[in-house]
Amino acid sequence: MFRLVKITDREAWKIRGIVLLIIILGLLNVTFPVLNLLRDVFGFTGMYGNYESACIVLNVFGIPCTFCGLSRSFAALINLDFRTTVYFNPVSIVIYPLGFIIISLIIILSFFNYKIGIVHKKAFLYVVITMFILMWLINILYGHQQ
Repeated sequence: MFRLVKITDREAWKIRGIVLLIIILGLLNVTFPVLNLLRDVFGFTGMYGNYESACIVLNVFGIPCTFCGLSRSFAALINLDFRTTVYFNPVSIVIYPLGFIIISLIIILSFFNYKIGIVHKKAFLYVVITMFILMWLINILYGHQQ
């Protein structure tokens, strides 16, 4: 399903830059949540009501999305509060280690001028969609967004 593809130095630096930007934006969101900034600066209280969540799916449909609670879950993980980490989004116990492994692999491969290429794109898409649906169902059934 995957293969290693040789890339140029320029492409490797671009990959490292993109990964670093994603990490920085994620840490900024955990440190300074967007909803809190909007509420403090503009008095914003949610897209369609007075909700405590920035998630459009939760605000509009009343059900959590796949990623609802992950920021709070990560903040709890940083404080080594594993019970709260699982409380906000049960799938976080899979997402964070898997994300760490994938990001580490991408960065390490970029230092050797390689990237991961997807051979069977359609099959990979089906696997990813199935994983998102399962994560969503678990978050709806067991996650706590309030």
